[in-house]
Amino acid sequence: MPQEPERPTVKIFQRPRVNTAGAAAFRRPGAAGHTVAVHLSAAVSSNVILLAVVLAVAGGIIAGIFGGWRAARLRPAAALAKVA
Repeated sequence: MPQEPERPTVKIFQRPRVNTAGAAAFRRPGAAGHTVAVHLSAAVSSNVILLAVVLAVAGGIIAGIFGGWRAARLRPAAALAKVA
């Protein structure tokens, strides 16, 4: 039986708290500095990557056509005045 690949681990460290009178009301009792291990995993298939690339290219083409269409409606001097 194949072994499951090792999952990436993110360690979260809490900073030691500075003892200030104003912040004492917001401090949780017993909140000492400790480490929490969080296991992350994401299943990404080639279909998802392909869909993301297709959507990015389609968005770029649509934005380019829209920008070109707006620029084509202006006179050259007016277009340069809008840019500057």
